[in-house]
Amino acid sequence: MVYFMYIRKVYISSVYILLNGENLMSQVSLEDKVRHTVMMAREYAEVFLKTYTGDPVDKDRLYTLFEVAEDPRNPYSAVRIVCPLCGWVSKPLYFMGTRFEWMNTVARVLGVHLHKKHDWKKHFEIIKSPRIYDGINVIAIEQRYICRKCRFEAQNLLLSVLHYLTHEKEE
Repeated sequence: MVYFMYIRKVYISSVYILLNGENLMSQVSLEDKVRHTVMMAREYAEVFLKTYTGDPVDKDRLYTLFEVAEDPRNPYSAVRIVCPLCGWVSKPLYFMGTRFEWMNTVARVLGVHLHKKHDWKKHFEIIKSPRIYDGINVIAIEQRYICRKCRFEAQNLLLSVLHYLTHEKEE
């Protein structure tokens, strides 16, 4: 599901821009892409939290809320991670790994920023739980985040950011 917003007779989505059937995303400035990404994360945080099931499609949608591709037509172009709380943008990341490694990279980069700049442990209690596959090997150690205000349990860091955005709207 891609959400669209109408700005200056151009349809902007978090993936691409179309004008008369032509892809124009490479012509949009990085600041506009970041502004749009932050707006999408803030606007759809509550809806996304209610509909999130943890399926691979939902995970892909979740991760696209926090990243901006410099040129989405080129799969080898740089991607930047965006913090929807303050608008911080990471340095360009060029990554050619598996989907699992990419998701870990996005979460790590955003997590370091959140812990340093937003004092994330003040807002969320972090619980580590190992995931064991094949009964033998520990492939990943997931962290669950429990909100200190309402005790909401987020399955991962990015969901905790969306939950924090919903608290920010209420206040």
